[in-house]
Amino acid sequence: MPAVPPSRRPSTAEIVDRYRTGQPIRQIAAELGVSYSYVHRRLHYSGVTIRSRGGARAARGRQTGRRDQQ
Repeated sequence: MPAVPPSRRPSTAEIVDRYRTGQPIRQIAAELGVSYSYVHRRLHYSGVTIRSRGGARAARGRQTGRRDQQ
């Protein structure tokens, strides 16, 4: 991925807003033309709690318990 000049990088506020509305980090990075690590760092330095991996699938597993426990 080519480097985005500093003058064209998305604002931290835009990244945080997108993340808080539920967009995954990879999607934010792709849409804004920056790397995953750039988005992750902006979120981390802003004090945003990073969601666990897996989204709805992981959340559903936590709510219903493990399937192999019967």
